[in-house]
Amino acid sequence: MRLIFKILLAVLCLINISSCRTYLDIERNSIASDYMTFRYNKDYNELDYFNKVNGVADKEVFYTTHFTIRLPKNIVYWKQLGNKFYFEYASKQIIYIYTSYKNEGKESDNWEVRDLEEGKDFSYLDEYWTNERGYNEDDLYKRNKERITKFYTNGKYAILLYNIKEKNYPPFLESIKTFRVK
Repeated sequence: MRLIFKILLAVLCLINISSCRTYLDIERNSIASDYMTFRYNKDYNELDYFNKVNGVADKEVFYTTHFTIRLPKNIVYWKQLGNKFYFEYASKQIIYIYTSYKNEGKESDNWEVRDLEEGKDFSYLDEYWTNERGYNEDDLYKRNKERITKFYTNGKYAILLYNIKEKNYPPFLESIKTFRVK
C-alpha cells in the first residue's frame, strides 16, 4: 500500500511539473546582441532594436527602422523574421509588429486602433502561424468571439493584437502604445 502511494505521488508530481507553462522572459535570460537588446524586467519586457544592416535593391538603400517597445510579461515564444516581430503568449495570443524601412512610406504622428477586416489575420500571421509554429491554418481563419483582435497603425508601422483575451486587452494595448521609432 505504501509503495502504491509513493508511485501515485510521484506520478502526480510529474504531471504537475510537466503541465506548468514555461515563460521565456525571466530576468536572467535577457538578450543583448549587436543588433538588439531584449530586457526581461520584473513587470514588463523591453525590446530595443537597432540593427545596422540595411536592405539594398536596384542600388537603392532601404534603412532599417530602429525602435523600442515595452511588451507584457509571460512570453511563451517569440520570433523575428526580417522586419516582422512575433511575440506569443499563452493560448495563442499574439502581438505582431511590422516595421517598414525608414525611407519607405509616410510616417504620421496620428496612431489609431481599428478593427481588422475578417480574414486579414492570415496575411499578417501566415508565415509565423503555419510555417514557424505549425499551427492549423483553419484555426487562423476562425475568429474566437470571446477574444479581441485589433490593428494599431500610423500608416507606416503596424502592430496587430491577435486573439487577445478580454482581461489582457487593456494592458496589451497600453504596451503597444509604447512603440517609439529612434
